[in-house]
Amino acid sequence: MEEAAKIIPSDVAEQDLTIEMLIELAKNGNDDVIRLFNNIGEYLGVGINNIIHSFNPEQIIIGSRLIMAKDWIENPIKRFVKRHTMEYHQKGLTISFSELNTHAAAIGVSAISIEGFLKNAVQ
Repeated sequence: MEEAAKIIPSDVAEQDLTIEMLIELAKNGNDDVIRLFNNIGEYLGVGINNIIHSFNPEQIIIGSRLIMAKDWIENPIKRFVKRHTMEYHQKGLTISFSELNTHAAAIGVSAISIEGFLKNAVQ
């Protein structure tokens, strides 16, 4: 948020800055905010690249409030991964955004718990 505070209108206090406000500015074509989201996408790409090289997942799902910025962060993420991830790790890899919005983590934890319970019950 520190970087965002440097580019927002001066009438907005840093403590009042929200991702929703940044999304609205990006939707209205604010080039500085769009550039900020592109940078965030690249940084996420670096982290995702590290995850791919460490764990070789088949799918990466991006969730939580980042979903709101999908229009501006998706291409930088995918571009970074395509350029920096070993080709072997890119085969069959899917990077997508959750459709469950902010409840994705809770639903995922519930699913894992139920799956573990059912596996133990069958054994």
